[in-house]
Amino acid sequence: KILGFFAEPPVYAMVARDSVEIHFGKADEGCETQVNEAVRKGLGNDVYVFVSDINALYEEFSARGVNITEGPIQRIYGCTEITIRDCNGFQLVFGE
Repeated sequence: KILGFFAEPPVYAMVARDSVEIHFGKADEGCETQVNEAVRKGLGNDVYVFVSDINALYEEFSARGVNITEGPIQRIYGCTEITIRDCNGFQLVFGE
């Protein structure tokens, strides 16, 4: 706080799980954020995260009531994936 890294409302956040950290920054005032799907038809993933146990993650997401829109599904490129939609409409894909 002394170095000025905190603001009201917060403008930067990190979430972590196991050895993965994801960092988020707040968009400038007046900027319009949108999901990738709006501008990249067919390639609309907003985030892709590799995981070590996709089946355990699927069970956890299911138990928590996560909006799972696809999967687990085996892709032709060898990954098994789960696609979810977050509370802001962003599409997050988890693959192993």
